[in-house]
Amino acid sequence: MAGAVGLLLGPASSPIGVAAAAGLALLMAAAAVVHLRHGDPPARALPASVLALAAVAYAGVAMAAG
Repeated sequence: MAGAVGLLLGPASSPIGVAAAAGLALLMAAAAVVHLRHGDPPARALPASVLALAAVAYAGVAMAAG
């Protein structure tokens, strides 16, 4: 919940948005790893992977915009 709020506050305060995106990217990457280590098929880890990539893209755009 805090990550979503941080992303929503990102346009008002870029450091908060970048920090929230970085935290969510780490969380989603860890979720994908846990899925794969528990023997789930890769399709089960795909949503977490996509969300991790989206958070990284958000952070990149926010840092480029200043």
